Amino acid sequence: MYLAKDLAAIVILLLASSLASPTHQAGDTHPLTTRMPGHFQGSDFCGQSTFVNQNSAASPLIADCLGIVDNLSVRTVGNTGPAAWEVESFVKHQHQLVQHGSCAYGVQGGKGGDAWFLVGNQDIIDIIHTSVEKFGAGGTVGAKGEMSCAAGSFPPTVTWGIYHT
Repeated sequence: MYLAKDLAAIVILLLASSLASPTHQAGDTHPLTTRMPGHFQGSDFCGQSTFVNQNSAASPLIADCLGIVDNLSVRTVGNTGPAAWEVESFVKHQHQLVQHGSCAYGVQGGKGGDAWFLVGNQDIIDIIHTSVEKFGAGGTVGAKGEMSCAAGSFPPTVTWGIYHT
C-alpha cells in the first residue's frame, strides 16, 4: 500500500515538474533563452556598465548596430514585440539576444547570482549608443563590458558583447 502511494506521488511530481519546464520557442537565439512578453515597454533591468574597446577592422558595422537600436525602439513605441529577455545564467553560455546585418549583441551570466536574469530592450539600446559614442571609428564598433541585471534574489554579474555575426 505504501509503495502504491509513493509511486503515485513520484508520478505526480514528475508530471508537475515536466509541465513547469522551460520550452524552446521559435525565434529564440538559444534554447535556454526565453523572450518575455512585450508588456515591458522600454524595459531597463540592468545597472551601470563597464565598457572595453574591442573595435577592429573585423568588428561589425556601426550602421548595422544602429539598426538593432532602431528595431528595438520600434518595438518599444509600438509594443509589437518583446521588450525584455529572461536569460539563463546557470550553464554560463553566451546568449545572442539580437542581431542586424553584421552586428550582434549577446550576454552571459556569471560570477555568482541567480540562475537567470533579465535584460531589457532599453539596456541594449543604451549600451549600443554608448559603445558607438566611445569606440565607433572607421565605420565599425566592437565593445564588451559587465553590468548587474535584475534577477530573483541575487543579481549576477553579466558580461555583454557587441560583435560581428
